Amino acid sequence: MGKIFEIAIDGHAGVGKSTTAKAIADFFGYTHINSGDIYRAITYVLLSKYENEKQAFKKGLNEEQLNFLHTIRIENHHNIFFYMGEVCKLRTDDVNVFVPYIAQVKEVREHVHTIQDRLIQQAPRGIVMDGRDIGSNIMPNADLKVYLTASAEIRAMRRFKECGGDYDEILAQITSRDYMDTHRKHAPLIKTADALEINNDHLKFDEQVKIITDRVEEIKRKSPDPYL
Repeated sequence: MGKIFEIAIDGHAGVGKSTTAKAIADFFGYTHINSGDIYRAITYVLLSKYENEKQAFKKGLNEEQLNFLHTIRIENHHNIFFYMGEVCKLRTDDVNVFVPYIAQVKEVREHVHTIQDRLIQQAPRGIVMDGRDIGSNIMPNADLKVYLTASAEIRAMRRFKECGGDYDEILAQITSRDYMDTHRKHAPLIKTADALEINNDHLKFDEQVKIITDRVEEIKRKSPDPYL
């Protein structure tokens, strides 16, 4: 029996973590887990229950909300997340606004960690998980860690071209989220010393994917232990 191949992909908002992770997972037939969507699902459930108290989420969760948090069981089916049989709506305006604040709460990160661990254990062959603390916290012994980077200006322009809106406002949002991700107290975004760093400011998507798939193949060839 071989072991599953673990790939951790980390990086800032808008750097292309999830699309890259999905492409890598599809290439090798591995399971893809979008960690950001787990946080979005948790945020959606909390907003659904505490709609009238949502502004307070910017300061954290109170005792009642924390108790409720620990009852939330998110189910994942092909990266569609369900709670109590209902599809979690991950891209609403409210989720976009509040997920950065909820994701900073220590108890939320611990709860999501348990969900991530369960999904890792369920992976039949290999797993590609993307997020902001995967290589440093969730899969510290991953076979390959990737840290994707791109300038805030490039990321803002990509989002502007994709979604429209006001470029300066998008840039300000990205810069603010970068600061929150790297300065939060619990499991901040960092580049681990053993991560493969890829700056994709001027890379085509296929070029970026090939860099990673080539590295995976190299690791497999050099490994004394077989992989599934």
